[in-house]
Amino acid sequence: MELVRQLAGLSVSNLRQFRDDDSYVDRLSHRYTTTICVVFAILVTTKQYAGDPIDCWVPAQFKPSYEAYTDSYCWIANTYYIPIDQELPDEESSRRSKDILYYQWVPFILLFQAFLFYFPRVVWRTLNVRSGLDLVNLVDAAIKYEQVEQYESRDRIMSYLIVNIERYISARAQLTRHHIQKRFSCIRRFFQLCFFCSNRHYGNYLVIVYFLVKLMWLVNALAQLFLLNAFLGNEYYLFGFEVIEKLFKNQRWTENRHFPKVTYCDFKIREIGINHFYTVQCVLRINLFNEVIFIIQWFWLISISVATIYDFLVWLYHCTVS
Repeated sequence: MELVRQLAGLSVSNLRQFRDDDSYVDRLSHRYTTTICVVFAILVTTKQYAGDPIDCWVPAQFKPSYEAYTDSYCWIANTYYIPIDQELPDEESSRRSKDILYYQWVPFILLFQAFLFYFPRVVWRTLNVRSGLDLVNLVDAAIKYEQVEQYESRDRIMSYLIVNIERYISARAQLTRHHIQKRFSCIRRFFQLCFFCSNRHYGNYLVIVYFLVKLMWLVNALAQLFLLNAFLGNEYYLFGFEVIEKLFKNQRWTENRHFPKVTYCDFKIREIGINHFYTVQCVLRINLFNEVIFIIQWFWLISISVATIYDFLVWLYHCTVS
């Protein structure tokens, strides 16, 4: 008990706000990427509700109230994008096929991304406490061991680590013998020892849980690009390559099909039984923010995907050779 109290005084849990019971690449996903997505969501939401996200060029006879109505309607009902050098289609269906559907929902997209990046962390924190090993305190102790300089303090921390790990290994060995003798046939023992069958009685629980969590981060990092492509459309997963090409060719950054700034909106106004049909040109100011945000997102997601794949393969290698 005295050893535990001494270690509690040395614990870095009181000094650190975050738990470091995973790898740095994992923290890139659940800590930094989540923070980036939330910050971007706040910025876009502020621009949408405190600024002027859309501004439409209305006929001269429109009163200020008509102009405000037009802006609100076109924001809610979606606009469509036709390049300035092309004629507007006459058919309404052709125009509707060019609708831009995402810009009102960008804050929700970003928050959903933040949730997806943080969810594997919730799974890991929920399941690792069932292993019977106080992983958080052990990690804290190992970090503190590297930080302290006094020999006596380092010796106490090392003793704490050794005692807890030996206790865990001994308990697992006893449970394994009891479990095999009392409950399982030879065939079932084979499947329980299989890599993909997690069982605390055989001591592979933490390994399997961490494997599944790292697999979740890997799938999430790769799937995010295709998720954004499904939501934003226009082959978003190739967007970054287009940006790189323009930079290398020193081309001027102009209107692009992914985040157009100039769009069109159709609407009808009924006056004394007569329907007036209008087509107005609108400036989507919000897409100035969206474009920058999703350019950063593209390069960040690619970096996270590469780092996660590398970290996953290195971790599998260490598990195999250890």
